[in-house]
Amino acid sequence: MSAFRNLAWFSKGMREYTKSGYESAASHFDPNELKNVRLDNHRVLITGANSGIGLVCCKELAKHGAEIHMVCRSKPRAEEARQQIISETGVNDSRIIIHPLDLSKPNDVRNFGKQFANNNDSRLDILVISNN
Repeated sequence: MSAFRNLAWFSKGMREYTKSGYESAASHFDPNELKNVRLDNHRVLITGANSGIGLVCCKELAKHGAEIHMVCRSKPRAEEARQQIISETGVNDSRIIIHPLDLSKPNDVRNFGKQFANNNDSRLDILVISNN
């Protein structure tokens, strides 16, 4: 990489990816703008979806109408989380789909990816990777 590109990247990084960059961007953010956002025609795949950040993402995106694909290692824990999402958000249970998958097994991940693409018109709008 040229010295100019390195300098440009460093400058951009200092402005956008530091605490002061975050604070600057946050000052222009209005959370009320997100209240009426609808995701009815969006397909979302979330890993680690049965706990922590993944579970919170499932709940929030489901509230906005997204079709949620929960990728979880444990099917019983995923079922529990799915019921929790449905009861707390009131969404249609057909919009929350569980995919039992151990992400530490590359062949299983590859097969899942092919199967998901074939079954969903190769369309995925949002990917949330949560490592709880």
